[in-house]
Amino acid sequence: MTKRASQDEEKTAELVRQLNSDTTWLRHRGRAAELDRRLLQGATEEELSEVRVSWRGHITHLRKEHRVTVVGTSAGFWKITGSHAETIVLTLSPGTPTDELAADADYEDGEVSPPEASPAEPEKKYLRLHETARALSVLAKEDLLGNALIKASVGMLIRQASESNHWHNCAHYRSQQAADLIRQHNDRNPGALSTAAKYQAFCRSTLRHEHVVPNSVIYDLLRESKDHSAKAIADILSKYCIRATITIDEDSKLNGAGLTSSMPSGFFEKGDQKLFEEPLARYIAAGLENELCRLPVGRLWYQIP
Repeated sequence: MTKRASQDEEKTAELVRQLNSDTTWLRHRGRAAELDRRLLQGATEEELSEVRVSWRGHITHLRKEHRVTVVGTSAGFWKITGSHAETIVLTLSPGTPTDELAADADYEDGEVSPPEASPAEPEKKYLRLHETARALSVLAKEDLLGNALIKASVGMLIRQASESNHWHNCAHYRSQQAADLIRQHNDRNPGALSTAAKYQAFCRSTLRHEHVVPNSVIYDLLRESKDHSAKAIADILSKYCIRATITIDEDSKLNGAGLTSSMPSGFFEKGDQKLFEEPLARYIAAGLENELCRLPVGRLWYQIP
């Protein structure tokens, strides 16, 4: 058995990397990615509902679009058991609204908006950030921040710290190329992007919503911080929980630079004056930093020509 130890190490490291990555092996992000991970290990309906109320729609998506076999038991335990197998008909619980499934149909962007905040009130995302910091501070003081059993839940808190409904509208940055595509679409179809919902729908189908600093990196920064006060955690979240709307080509450049879910080495090296603790380090390393425009305070992107 020891003859293949190096192969075992490589395979284990790859599996750990995928579990910690912002993007799963099925190319899902956000809540969809978290559902992938939980279903791979097996989860109860309660655990799946913690991630998304409409988790049944995700199972339908896995079966239909990815040809993944997901099996549910009478005890309400669900698990991915394989792929390219006969699809099992999903029986909805009584009262499950059909629009829940419709809302899960589009996974190209891999995100689902948190229901708490209205797109007309972007300031609520800042309130959420500070409330999230308070929650993480409590977990840290109870020595639970690094607990493997709740790592997924902590990751979800971090991910949603800066988000609100219609996440493309409140992304901290938008690339010039993305803006050009948006303007071209609006010029061809006057009024097509006149509301937050219309803008979100176009961006979701055409562009990419990107967490500028991978969730796993922020998780490690929080765990390694010596100060777990709510203020210190809020400072970390404010600095690193930033998002961007970019093009598919720009997303491919990040992936091609090996920065899909990690920061360049200079981010962690004090001697690197350009990249050390720089939130945009991935974009700088990929040559994309000059493409980004910052969202003006108090505005939403659909309001900006």
